[in-house]
Amino acid sequence: MNATLSLGVTKITCEPLLRERRKVPTKRVIFITAVVLMLAAGVVWFQFNSAGTSPAPVSDFANVAGAPAARFFVAPCSTPVTGGKASLVIGSLQGNAETYVGNYELKVTPYFFMNETGSLSMTLPMESARKLDQGIAVAATGRAVTKKNGKSRNVIATLTPTTKDTGSVTFAFTGESTNLTFKSTYTRGSK
Repeated sequence: MNATLSLGVTKITCEPLLRERRKVPTKRVIFITAVVLMLAAGVVWFQFNSAGTSPAPVSDFANVAGAPAARFFVAPCSTPVTGGKASLVIGSLQGNAETYVGNYELKVTPYFFMNETGSLSMTLPMESARKLDQGIAVAATGRAVTKKNGKSRNVIATLTPTTKDTGSVTFAFTGESTNLTFKSTYTRGSK
């Protein structure tokens, strides 16, 4: 399409800018972009998972009477999240008096950038431990602190015994914008 403009004696004809070629990405550009995106995703994955998949062990400590430390073992569990699944693995929670300490690992599929590892501490008062021994459900409160940035969130665990040393547990993790609830089972023991 040509545009013609007459200005008295001078006649100007110009090719419109509409003829500029649109540049369509070539296969090479698309391939290079894909490689760069995969490398960036790999770097991000490495940063979030550089601690490895196994939580670091928490050192053993004995209770006041000098007996082996009491422990809670929690089975791995998961809960649905929008468009995916959050999986929780808690290392053994080792106790002294009223405090149980351990590590946790949270993996969110497919949102790998939300994965985290950290420490978990729970408080279970002696009175609540006695109720648990009697088969009465109890609640324990605690905190989860991430290794990466030290961000913490509140944790409430509801323990419902089925026998003296086993039962079901519900963990509710609450944070600024996150509320996750996991249901699992636990076993108590000294080893």
